Amino acid sequence: MSDKQNVSNRISASEILKSAFVDAADTRLPLWIPIPGVLITLIFASYIGLSSESEQIKSILRTIAWPGSGIFLGVTVTTWLGWQLEID
Repeated sequence: MSDKQNVSNRISASEILKSAFVDAADTRLPLWIPIPGVLITLIFASYIGLSSESEQIKSILRTIAWPGSGIFLGVTVTTWLGWQLEID
């Protein structure tokens, strides 16, 4: 058997990911997916803001803007991927 015949039997990484998703045709974003991102962002911003010595409300709002937006995006994408890939 030659190497060319063996190559056709290999599975690509994209095929593995396509088969791992819950349903590739169903691209819905459930309403609960952003909730962990919102909660973690608010908890982090509250901690940073309340631990500052002055202007606590402004500090909370600044922290929600940045790095809170990055935290929200990262947690939401991770949650969605975990939901899609059904990580056990």
